[in-house]
Amino acid sequence: MSNPATVTINSSRLFGRKQNPPIQTGSAIEAPVKPKQKNLSGLKVDKYEVAEDKVKFFKTKGLFKKRWVVEKEYPIYELTAIESLGNWLSLTWNNQTYQFMLKKGLSFAELQEQIHDKQSERQKANALNQRAAQRRADLLNLIQLSLPIVDSSFDILIGLHAKRVDWHQIEGYSQTLGLSFNIDCPTLPPLSIDFAAVDTAVKGQAAKDTARETLAVLKTVHGYFTGLKPEDDLASFNPNFELAKAAILAYYTLNDLLLAKVIGEKDTSKEVVYFEELLMSFDGTGIKADSAAFLGAIEEVAVEGKRDSAVFGVRALFREQLTHL
Repeated sequence: MSNPATVTINSSRLFGRKQNPPIQTGSAIEAPVKPKQKNLSGLKVDKYEVAEDKVKFFKTKGLFKKRWVVEKEYPIYELTAIESLGNWLSLTWNNQTYQFMLKKGLSFAELQEQIHDKQSERQKANALNQRAAQRRADLLNLIQLSLPIVDSSFDILIGLHAKRVDWHQIEGYSQTLGLSFNIDCPTLPPLSIDFAAVDTAVKGQAAKDTARETLAVLKTVHGYFTGLKPEDDLASFNPNFELAKAAILAYYTLNDLLLAKVIGEKDTSKEVVYFEELLMSFDGTGIKADSAAFLGAIEEVAVEGKRDSAVFGVRALFREQLTHL
């Protein structure tokens, strides 16, 4: 053990506040071959409609009281090819081709366009949903991988403020960081952090250098999340960039408050207000963020002999809530 080093850290303010061309609606099946004009034929129908993601073909039945009867219907998103020529229509469903005829003077052109538009919209929606699912996985993974870095970094800072600096313990925190961290998510910018300077400072038992390099690590993680560009966000899906940013900032502020309690800083009212504002960002999500529970648990840090267990408990409480994000 060495004598306590003089390290000045403003902990609670570390971080700021006609003839229609054939179209393909499937990827594997080709459009039916367009017959010559004289060979046009098909099931005669009187009208069609698109409703409930289906295309329906009708005929009129009855001698005295006419009524519309559905002759055929097909799920729009299962059609793999469609082609029209005036009053003739050909579509492919389940590898089978079906042809229809309207009365002369009528046209299937509008129907072909409707189906094409609906299928295009569905394809775009599916692509967006797939990207959103990957983005969600990437963000949650990055948050979970970042939290231990934040923990170990604040543990080092807390350790530097002990009555007697335990460099063996601090070296243990440094070792959990390793020498570097690199992650390249499919839908997010890469994040790279070099911990070598922290390792060197800790091994040299240089308190000021250790504090400076540890703060640099925290600022790197902080800057990554606050620097995510809104124009790249999928804002209508959760978690989005704003929620991810709120989660990290809330965790930083929570650790700021823990550090402030350790060093005996009295006025943390601004940080408490900021923490409560960040927790409000989770309204409408699965997270039940009770600031009173967190702030009450932080008070345990000041109890003699309970510091380490209290710090662990506060962090665990927050991490458990993040599983509902």
